[in-house]
Amino acid sequence: MRKPAEPAMAAIAVAICFFAVAGAARAADPQDGYRLAKQWCSSCHIVAPGQSGSDAAPPFESIANGPNFTEDSIRAWLADPHPPMPDLHLSRDEVDWIVAYLRSLQRK
Repeated sequence: MRKPAEPAMAAIAVAICFFAVAGAARAADPQDGYRLAKQWCSSCHIVAPGQSGSDAAPPFESIANGPNFTEDSIRAWLADPHPPMPDLHLSRDEVDWIVAYLRSLQRK
């Protein structure tokens, strides 16, 4: 005999799976990347054009328009950064957001 709580638990499990898949299917948004970069990266990088800041690291606009910029190279760097850049332990989505933001800074 089924306990009354089992259908509710099954419904919750289905809802969690649905929202997890829906969230994963969402395209990377440059605005999410900008917000994340402003929060975590702006102490060393100039994140937005016209922003003043530290020259300890290259500005995001320079990275985005550099000759070696590829989405794969940025993903690899963020997955395994070298000192002095800290390992921020970014999720896959967060890396995608930052890549999308960098792509938005590229000169056409």
